[in-house]
Amino acid sequence: MKKFNEYTQLTEAKYGAIYEPKNIKTYEDALDPEVLIRGMGRLLLSQIKRNILDKYKELALDMRLSTNPASAGKGAEFGEDHLYKIQNQLIYFVGALADVEKEMKSSQYKRKLTILKKK
Repeated sequence: MKKFNEYTQLTEAKYGAIYEPKNIKTYEDALDPEVLIRGMGRLLLSQIKRNILDKYKELALDMRLSTNPASAGKGAEFGEDHLYKIQNQLIYFVGALADVEKEMKSSQYKRKLTILKKK
């Protein structure tokens, strides 16, 4: 059973952190680590980037559809959907991405990458 002190890695990061950075064994895993997102779960870094891209594509498509003259009156719907997506999903994904990239730029993580690369 894990002790309470082992769960403190997310206290420093606001939205996310690398999940168990001590257990990363290969260079490929270090480049695309598993990220623990506060309130959402764990995803690979590449999956987070793909999710952010998909959300922005959805928002762009919704914007195009809402500006179409045939869809009169749907502008308010777009505004509500847009606000919901940003507040509940994008903020956590983008925040976790920023936190993890900051963590990956630390000297300890760079040293780990160098050691794994030399193996």
